[in-house]
Amino acid sequence: MTLRRFSTFGFLLIGLLFSLWYVSLSPENPDYGRGWQELTDISKIYPQNYFLKEDKKITQQQIDIQKDLGELRKCISEGGDVAADCEGLVDFYTDKLTELEDRRKDIKDKFIEEFEKRLVSWIIKIQKKINLGLYLGLRSGFYIEILDLLDEQVRDILVDDPYTALDNFHNIVRYYTPPPKNKDISKVFIKQQYAQEYRTQRLNYHRNELQDRVTLKKDNLDSIQSLKNDLSAAQKKPDKNNLVLDIKAKIKHKEDEIQLYEEDIKYHKHALKKWKNETIQLKDQPVKVHPMDRILGVQSLKDRGLSGKGTKVGIIDSPSEFVKPFHTHKDFLKNLGKGSRKPVHNHAIHVTGIVAAKAKTVFDRLGVANNATIYFLPYPSIDKVKVTYYQDGHYKTFYDLDYSPSLGELVEGVKERRKLSDFLAKPRAVVHSQYNEMADKKLANTIRKLMNKGIKIINTSFSLSMGPNIVQSIKEFKNKGGIIVVAAGNDGTKLDDKALFYPGTPPIVEYQKGIDVGLMRTLSLDPELRQAFLFVGSLDTPQKLAEYSSQAGIMAKRYVAAWGSNVPSTMGRYGRGKLSGTSMAAPMVSGAISLLQEAFPACTPNQIGTIILKTARTMGDPTVTGKGRIDLEDAYTKANKFCKK
Repeated sequence: MTLRRFSTFGFLLIGLLFSLWYVSLSPENPDYGRGWQELTDISKIYPQNYFLKEDKKITQQQIDIQKDLGELRKCISEGGDVAADCEGLVDFYTDKLTELEDRRKDIKDKFIEEFEKRLVSWIIKIQKKINLGLYLGLRSGFYIEILDLLDEQVRDILVDDPYTALDNFHNIVRYYTPPPKNKDISKVFIKQQYAQEYRTQRLNYHRNELQDRVTLKKDNLDSIQSLKNDLSAAQKKPDKNNLVLDIKAKIKHKEDEIQLYEEDIKYHKHALKKWKNETIQLKDQPVKVHPMDRILGVQSLKDRGLSGKGTKVGIIDSPSEFVKPFHTHKDFLKNLGKGSRKPVHNHAIHVTGIVAAKAKTVFDRLGVANNATIYFLPYPSIDKVKVTYYQDGHYKTFYDLDYSPSLGELVEGVKERRKLSDFLAKPRAVVHSQYNEMADKKLANTIRKLMNKGIKIINTSFSLSMGPNIVQSIKEFKNKGGIIVVAAGNDGTKLDDKALFYPGTPPIVEYQKGIDVGLMRTLSLDPELRQAFLFVGSLDTPQKLAEYSSQAGIMAKRYVAAWGSNVPSTMGRYGRGKLSGTSMAAPMVSGAISLLQEAFPACTPNQIGTIILKTARTMGDPTVTGKGRIDLEDAYTKANKFCKK
């Protein structure tokens, strides 16, 4: 009797556990669970700026040693009693430089070994769960896509280029953050219409998946029958090549696949039944407001009923695709003006969403100026550019068909070449580039196209080439009241117009990486042109500039800081995700100018940009944070007085 009770209880317990496991497979309650948490933990162990601190220390030591070597060479050239001592010190300091490079290599090698070990361990664990059928449906598809991306974008390039591999790893973690578990969609969507649309999408999805699995099961059954016929024929003949065993193995593999398809069929039938019976009773509810939107004053402008209606914002951003997908996001499609291109690169989609995204769920961040009209144009590609660069102790030359537009007149400057499309093993210091007239004309035409649409706010996340055509077009744009809001850059260095070369020594790449010296030099020499620009750095917290953010430097009077770390916005075609960078901070300011322009049409966007500069809250050293953190509530108050005069 006791044994029977125990057996009954045991079966009930097993049944309950299986039910809980099965429910967890539902895409409406996707338990990405421990697997995703472990991947996130790896990203915390190796943050995106993992190399930055040590690189900065080593680079500064290299700069100091190069200065000392310059003095020692001067001492040797002057001769005298101390010349021999100076020669001895040259060897000492040269050895020190070698030690520093060895240290840099050791840091890189240690990272590659430890990071790959952790990542491979995680990949093996997830692959086992997929193979055992513990991940089905959306979870299986989600992790298969992640594994493919990690192989292609991280592991394949890790040894040759760990810097880019780490960047790509963090991009993947950000892009593909799983959605939250949503049991009751009436608590998620802000309108009943959106909830109904979502239910229709889920029904269509499960119908398609169910049909797909039924077809696959039928195909496998047909294959098994064919294999059994082959097996019957093979068993009647001498089996010299283990043909019988091979056919039996294929049959077993097909049967295992059928078992998984049957589980998927049950799962999709269960989900279809659930969604058909789902009743949606929903009252309209507001989107949750992020604290940074309140602190910066974005929400105070929205509370006044401002949404950018009647204003136009131009966005010049990435033309191509990094990961996925190839379509633009649906949540700002209606904002795109006539003649606008569609952003298809995830970076461009994210930036556009920060300005103009709509919201369907309480978790979606509403764009800063969600009713503004957007005109998106990709920055133009460039024909052949002859570039001389320094790498591994040698000066080299190459011809590039798609180099950064910032090369325009960069002759004496130093710039790190950073392209995701060809993962470079080592940074290259550009020391000379042939001026490209075609590049100058193309970018100038892009700016004029936006001007012709009546646009006076341009948001951009890349450096502008400073050829004569572009200079002229920007001055025309500024004279019409326009302003160009520029992401300051993500390399933690000060904006500067000097490239630090020392006589007889190679350039120090890291010191100037990410800074377009040509642009800075042109702006520092032309006060009128400088008034057309507003540089934006990225805040981690209301009081702290992000470590990766480029600092104000010589542009301190034309620099403000805005929220740019872990900013939620549109990703891909339907998704949402968080990204960090000054590219995320710049559209915050562009959107804010749009809101203030709607409120005060008597002021030009350029004048509003000046008001934002004047009302920004000081955060300390102006060479670091410029005018400080934007304060849109104070900007509204000042504009209310100034723009009505």
